[in-house]
Amino acid sequence: MLVNQLVRDQKIAILALQETHLDDRRANLLKGVFERNMDIMYSPDPVNATGARGVATVVNKRILKDCSPTVRIIVPGRAILTTVRWAADRTLKILNVYAPNEAAANANFWKTIEDANLGRIDILLGDCNVVEDRADRLPPREDPEAPREALQALCAKHTLLDGWRPAHPLEKGFTYLQESTSAQSRLDRIYVRRAMARDCSDWSIVEPGIPTDHLMVVVAVENYKAPFIGKGRWVMQPHLLEDEDMKKTMITLGAELVRDINGLTARTPERNPQTLYANFKHKLIQAARTRAKEKIPKMQKRMERLRSDLRETLQ
Repeated sequence: MLVNQLVRDQKIAILALQETHLDDRRANLLKGVFERNMDIMYSPDPVNATGARGVATVVNKRILKDCSPTVRIIVPGRAILTTVRWAADRTLKILNVYAPNEAAANANFWKTIEDANLGRIDILLGDCNVVEDRADRLPPREDPEAPREALQALCAKHTLLDGWRPAHPLEKGFTYLQESTSAQSRLDRIYVRRAMARDCSDWSIVEPGIPTDHLMVVVAVENYKAPFIGKGRWVMQPHLLEDEDMKKTMITLGAELVRDINGLTARTPERNPQTLYANFKHKLIQAARTRAKEKIPKMQKRMERLRSDLRETLQ
């Protein structure tokens, strides 16, 4: 339920999940419930499917309709390659990974992927459980050499680059907090094929809004061959429904509508329940837009202050 809400509300086309603990029974249940809205490609842990490891890639059908996703299991419970139709003459190949914690196992994991006959990889993303740069840990420290070199060899073979770092060269950003030591690290990353880097923007690390001990890495990937889609119809922002000023305005306008309808003595083309209701909707939309213009900038400024405070704290 929460994953469906996440991809819907944040308009995420493809979501990579790790530590899913998803077996065939649970996966089939989810597919049955969310068949209209999501495709779920997954690989359970072969030893303890519901208790450890497991990866899944979710395709949001609201955004990627008829993309015909296929999946290839590379390392059971740890790496799956999903292929989706991206345009009439183009596919997108996405490798979702959950690397082991232990250094030797981590290095062997990347070597196994490198030795697999994967062809082109467009995007590699997930929990790498290793960082390439000491700046991606707080306090800063070097990770063991073997897993770093194995990951770098894989990226070199497939011309993959860590897109968040060039987009934020001087910024400290972390996706995982170890509560026992307060140490932080950027374990979760998205690598893109170098030729695709120019099509990627809006690299960010955000709160996912669902129970997890990791933050979420997000990137926008443009498909310049896709048809233009307009802004769509206007809808009231959900947060306005909890705004006290907006509530008072809605009650006032609603009471005015009821009073006007009850006060009708004769129906005319210019004044009847339908025209009164249409006028009510117009006033309500205008009031909501006006209130949003007042409220949203204040919310954005507060969020930016919090982000600024966080960046200063991490420096």
